[in-house]
Amino acid sequence: MLNDTLSKCQNIVQLLYQRGCRNVSISPGLRNTAISLSFINHKGFKCYSIIDERSAGFFALGLTLKSKTPTILICTSGTALANYFPSIIESSQSRVPIIIITADRPKNLINTGENQTINQTNIYGDFVRNNYNINIKQDKNQILKQIDNSYFISIGEDYDNLEKSTPGPVHINIHLDDFTNSKLKENLNINLDKKIQIKSSFKKMAIPNYKKYLIVIGRLNEEIDEKMITKLSKHLKAPIFADSLSQIRFNNNHVLSLYDHYLNDETIVPDMIIRFGQKPVSKILCIKLNQWKNKTILIDEYGRFNDNCGTIVKGNYTDSIKHIIHNTKENTNLNFYSYFQSMDKIACDNIDTLNQWSELIIAKLCLLSLNNNENLFVGNSMPIRYMDMINPKTIKKDINIYSNRGASGIDGLIATSLGVAKSTKQNTLLLVGDVSFIHDQNSLLIAKHYNINITIVIINNSGGGIFSLLPLSKSIKKSIFNQYWNTSPDLNLKNIAKLYEFNYSKVNSIKQLSNALNKYKKSIGVDIIDAHVDIQENKKILNQIKKG
Repeated sequence: MLNDTLSKCQNIVQLLYQRGCRNVSISPGLRNTAISLSFINHKGFKCYSIIDERSAGFFALGLTLKSKTPTILICTSGTALANYFPSIIESSQSRVPIIIITADRPKNLINTGENQTINQTNIYGDFVRNNYNINIKQDKNQILKQIDNSYFISIGEDYDNLEKSTPGPVHINIHLDDFTNSKLKENLNINLDKKIQIKSSFKKMAIPNYKKYLIVIGRLNEEIDEKMITKLSKHLKAPIFADSLSQIRFNNNHVLSLYDHYLNDETIVPDMIIRFGQKPVSKILCIKLNQWKNKTILIDEYGRFNDNCGTIVKGNYTDSIKHIIHNTKENTNLNFYSYFQSMDKIACDNIDTLNQWSELIIAKLCLLSLNNNENLFVGNSMPIRYMDMINPKTIKKDINIYSNRGASGIDGLIATSLGVAKSTKQNTLLLVGDVSFIHDQNSLLIAKHYNINITIVIINNSGGGIFSLLPLSKSIKKSIFNQYWNTSPDLNLKNIAKLYEFNYSKVNSIKQLSNALNKYKKSIGVDIIDAHVDIQENKKILNQIKKG
């Protein structure tokens, strides 16, 4: 029976290899040994052993973000899999494919008081695209069929109906007996040559001829043809609002980015908005999109997912753009387009005058330090918002920008960025706040254990910087606000760097940060730059920018 279990586990591993999976994030445990060993002994997989399941989940997320193929997560039974939940939520909301394989006790032990036994079936609820509950004693081909379905569902392809669906996490819960050492057998008998041909679900849409079009590009996990977007913009005379996670913001002269500075103008009312990708980071733009949702078309390859847009067209980006161009008259009204161009230039000129030490300058220097095709992972709270405040024409680089904006939590940011860094030979930089850094410092073990090269720039404002910018900070007693909202970690980050034997620099000026970024450019390992900023001074500078 044991040899049969090991054989089936290896069959599962070989099938996932044939489908294209290459990375496995394993958290140690006894119950998952047969599965883990099957991956470890397969020469085609890169296996990572990560103690903390929460970190392991976010690390897997980062591996997938960069590799574009599903990473496999493996853990034992009980509370271990519950610690995956934050990363699974982020994976789901960000539409990033991950395959979670959890070991479970035999079914007859559930609800018997047996140690480390909980009901693991459907534990992640609606946050996974599908949930498979497998008894390892089932027929081998039946098991492999479920594994195969899991892979295709995770990448957004319906195995049976050959239709596109939304990519994301899939949970495979496998009931296993206790493990003892045994030799793995090779016994694979499944057709791995099946080619999935996705049927085009693009539906022709009727686009009226208007005078005021607007194009909005949010976060994109798939590449979009920049030349086609520019062609569409010129044809419709439509301004392009490009989010920092669209991957076209800092290297395309045709896009506008500082819309936060002028979108509050109530006279701005487009006739039609054409959206691509997920909702943008900008709160102001999202408010406007909600107001305009009944005059908006969202073009998405996977159809509706976590979006309230009035009209959603499921189709390929390029085909959809071609269809719009071929079925609309060229717009000759330049007024709307020219207005946005002029307003964006004014905002850019205002931003470019800022040359004071601030959190915004820190973000800008991080961007400027990177070369084409290098990676920037941006933390949540304020760091990602600073991306919306930087004039892209001062950057002019093709930088890969990532962030956990599916659920926008501060958990797992270090782990996810390490996954990105491990999946590439290009330099990776993490820009993160001090609270987020402390929250996930556990994940620094991953960097040390796997010799990952990354530069971490920490905006150290003694915690809770975003709350100081809200009206809340004025309405609550200062001592209470500092204790319950500002949440200063009050830790010496140099000691943390020393604990992990990482390089460390403390900076509090533009010159010092520039020097540190340059110093660590060719460095091996982890470099921590502790950038100290005064919250109140930073608040004054941001208010000055808002006033224009």
